Amino acid sequence: MDLRVQRTLKSVEDTFIQLVLKDGFDKVTVVKLAQVAMINPKTFYDHFDDKFDLANTLAEETLSTYSKILDVRLQSIATHSQQTGITPQLTGLLNALLNEPQLKKRWLALSLIAFEGFDLQQQLLATIQQRLRTSGISQDPLEIDIISLCAFKTMDYYIRTGETFSADRQKHLIGLLEQVLAV
Repeated sequence: MDLRVQRTLKSVEDTFIQLVLKDGFDKVTVVKLAQVAMINPKTFYDHFDDKFDLANTLAEETLSTYSKILDVRLQSIATHSQQTGITPQLTGLLNALLNEPQLKKRWLALSLIAFEGFDLQQQLLATIQQRLRTSGISQDPLEIDIISLCAFKTMDYYIRTGETFSADRQKHLIGLLEQVLAV
C-alpha cells in the first residue's frame, strides 16, 4: 500500500477515534471527520462507505489483535496441559497491547459505539466463546459464558484503568472467586 494512503488511513482512524471519544459516535459526521483530518470527504469515501463501515473495519482489526492474544493463550494450554499459569509470552503480549496508546483509544472509542449489528463487547465475547469451543477447553455453555465474560472484563479493566497486567493479581482473583463460589 502506498505510503500516502497509509498516512491518510492512519489520520482518518486517529481523527475518528478522537471525535468519538470527544463528541460521541452519533455526532461524528464524515464532513467533520474529513475537516479535522484535513482530507477531502471524497478521500474518505474512497476507502469507506460511511462512518459505520469505518467503525466495523476498526472493530475487525481490534478483534483480530485480541484473537491473536487469545490464540497464544489457548495454544499454551493445549501444548502444556499440565500448565495452568499465565505464560511470560502471554503476559508480554497483553502488556504490549495494554501499553499501545492507539489500541487502547480504539478499544475505548469502539466501546462507546452502538448501532444495529455493532456491539464490540458482543463481538469479542462471541470470538472468545467460539475459540474456547474449537480449542476443546470446554463445551459447557455455562463455563464458556463465564470464562468469556471474565476474559473480556479483565481486558476491559486493564485498558480502562491503565494498570499493568499482573498474573499474580489474576491468580488472587481466581482464589477469591473460589472462596465466594465454594459450596
